Amino acid sequence: MNNLYNKTILIGREPGANRLLIAINVDGAVKLGTIGENDSVNRSVSRCRPGENMAHCMIEVSNTGAMKVVNINDANMTYVDGALIESKRVTADCKLELGCEKYPVKVKDILAVAKEIVLAKQEAKQERNAQSGAQTNANSKPKQADDADSFSIKGLEKVWNDHNADLKRLQKEQKRLGLIKGMYLPCTLVSSAVGFLASSLGSGVMFVSYFLYALAAVALFYGLYKTFTDNSLEVREKLNDEFIDNYSCPNPKCGHFMGNLPYKVLRQNKNCPYCRCKFTED
Repeated sequence: MNNLYNKTILIGREPGANRLLIAINVDGAVKLGTIGENDSVNRSVSRCRPGENMAHCMIEVSNTGAMKVVNINDANMTYVDGALIESKRVTADCKLELGCEKYPVKVKDILAVAKEIVLAKQEAKQERNAQSGAQTNANSKPKQADDADSFSIKGLEKVWNDHNADLKRLQKEQKRLGLIKGMYLPCTLVSSAVGFLASSLGSGVMFVSYFLYALAAVALFYGLYKTFTDNSLEVREKLNDEFIDNYSCPNPKCGHFMGNLPYKVLRQNKNCPYCRCKFTED
């Protein structure tokens, strides 16, 4: 536990793979670890973006080992032992639940991963110091594109398809509402014409006129009701925010939004335009 003193542990959803990502700064370098299987963390848990110092929540460890969980964003939901919190002192035995669907994780499991990250970094540093005089030119060359880290973009296919399906659904709803609202004028005009001709066509035709008037009234009031209760702009804004948050480079150290590039184009490009990591579909 001593090697975690005076450190901050970022906790959030891993981009792309949707596991729980643990990030910690060790000697000026951000190191990562994960908990759980692919797609085990739901999207109500905010992404962990260590490059921006952003995550769902974090654990702050003091110089005495005291720990506090902090909910990073007001829109996030973080629970400690069942209670919704903004910040709270915790121990290793406490249980966290993240997001509205309450993804469960124990503090001791997070600490175990964080400890492994720090120890691995320290061991790597010791090994580098021991081999500092034995580096070859090949080891000292800049990292080439062929040697870049690889990350799966398979999860982005579902994000792209779901986003476009949601937008099409909104468009259909707006089109259907427009058709209903558009019924008022023609129904009114036809009803008036039928009523005018009722004297020559017979009184039975008035039933048609009354029916069309009633249909026009229903279209009018339904259209007004849907107009006043319409939240399509808010829904569209929320969908776009979620898309920007989720359609991003799966490299946790990058996390840049991939813009409106279709998933098919991402597959063809094979590299992130920002961090140059390789894209795979494993």
